[in-house]
Amino acid sequence: MGGALPPGASEGSTLEAECSIGSSGEGQSWTLVAKNHDVGDHAFTLHRKDRNGQRIETAKSVVRVVPADSGAGSELTLLLVGDSLTHMGHYPNEVARLLSEPGNPRWSMLGLHRPSGAREGVRHEGYGGWSWGQFATHFNANKPAGNKRGSSPFLFPNESGEPTLDIARYFRERCDDRKPDIVVFFLGINDCLSADAKVPAAVDARIDRVFQQADLLLAAFRQALPEADFGLCLTPEPNAREAAFAENYKGRYTREGWRKIQFRLVERQLQHFGGRESQGIYVIPTSLVVDPVSDYPANNALHPAPQGFRAIGAEVFAWIKSRLVKG
Repeated sequence: MGGALPPGASEGSTLEAECSIGSSGEGQSWTLVAKNHDVGDHAFTLHRKDRNGQRIETAKSVVRVVPADSGAGSELTLLLVGDSLTHMGHYPNEVARLLSEPGNPRWSMLGLHRPSGAREGVRHEGYGGWSWGQFATHFNANKPAGNKRGSSPFLFPNESGEPTLDIARYFRERCDDRKPDIVVFFLGINDCLSADAKVPAAVDARIDRVFQQADLLLAAFRQALPEADFGLCLTPEPNAREAAFAENYKGRYTREGWRKIQFRLVERQLQHFGGRESQGIYVIPTSLVVDPVSDYPANNALHPAPQGFRAIGAEVFAWIKSRLVKG
C-alpha cells in the first residue's frame, strides 16, 4: 500500500499508518508481509501530517488477510479485460505465476488474445489503446476481433446486421461455451487521457461518459454471468518523471495534467464502483501499489517497469484469493 499524495498536496506532507500488523516506512508508505497468524480483519487508520507533524487528514479502512490456501483444490476460470496494461501480458503472467504455486485452485483463462511472451495458459481480452467505449461499441465487419485493430470481441451482428453487445454469445462461440467465475476490468487511461486537465468540469464530464459506457458493458456481463464476481482495477499513478511524458507525448500530454485527471478518475471510480459488493462488483486498489519513481522506467509515462507490473499482478491475485474464501 503506497503513500501517494493528491496533486497540489504539500511536499512536506507525510503519512502515518496505524494498524496492529504491518509497518510504516519513511513517512510515505506502509508495508505488510502477512503470516498465517494474521488471518482476519484489522482496523487501519491513515493520517496525513503537515511539515510540522500536525495531522491534517485522517481516513479509516480495514486490512483483510485471508488464508494462503484459499481456493485450494477448486476450479477457477478467469477473464481479464483491459488496455495496454493488460495487452503487454506482464500482470496476467504474474497472476498466472502466483496461481500456479501450491495452495491455489486449478486455474484457466479465457480470451482471444494470447500475446507473445505469455505464460502457458495465459490469454485475455487486453488491447493497447482500448477504452470502455471500444469494448462496448466498436465494431467493423471487416476487422475481426482478437487484435487491437479489430472489433470488440463482445459485439456481434444481429439479424439486421447491426452490431449488438452479446456477452452470452461471446462465451458460447469464442470461449468454447465456458464462462468465468471472475472477470477483472482494467480500463480508464485511454478514456480520459485527452480530457482538458485545466478545466475540472470537462474532466468530470469525460468521466461521466466513461461511466455510461462502463455501466453498459457491466450490465451486459451481469446478464450473462449472474453469479460471477467483477473486479474493477483503479488507475495507477503515472511515472513521476515529466521527461517521460515529454518523450512519449511530445508536449501533447503532461505529467501534471494527467496526474490531476488520474487523481480525479480514481476518486470518481471509488464513488461509482465502491460499496457495490452486494452486486458482485469489487474495487481492486491497483492505484496504490505502483511506486511512481522506482516502479517505472525513465522513458515510459504510463507503463510500469517489470516490478511495477508484478506489483499489479500481486494485487489482483490478492483480491482473487479474497473471493475464494469459503463461507
